[in-house]
Amino acid sequence: MPELPEAETIARALDEKLAGATFTGVRVHRPEVVEPVAASRFRRGLRGRTVERVGRRGKWITADLDDGRRWVTQLRMTGRFTWSPTGRLAAAPHLSLSLRVAGPNASGIVRFFDVRRFARMRLVTPEEWAEID
Repeated sequence: MPELPEAETIARALDEKLAGATFTGVRVHRPEVVEPVAASRFRRGLRGRTVERVGRRGKWITADLDDGRRWVTQLRMTGRFTWSPTGRLAAAPHLSLSLRVAGPNASGIVRFFDVRRFARMRLVTPEEWAEID
């Protein structure tokens, strides 16, 4: 299970790649990662958004978006992000989400893997974020 130091390291690495980047493609491979909302709604909410910064609160990885909402991820036991400069948004074992990004620092593919399938992601408003423990 990622602890606070790992969550901080993950947030900093994602911030280097994603700050200023726009999500140009979103594919939800495992819909349970974004429950309780439908995968299609999550895709629509994230596609076209620009990341202002990535940080963390506790063990939550947070990305502030240009529309005022946050993309938040709880890694739980086995959630992990990977980065590649090129690639397709194709399925792979344990892959939950793929994001194509284009930005000033880098363009490429962010993938989220979760072997145990406990991790969760949400798009939240500032009011909703204030209520999350």
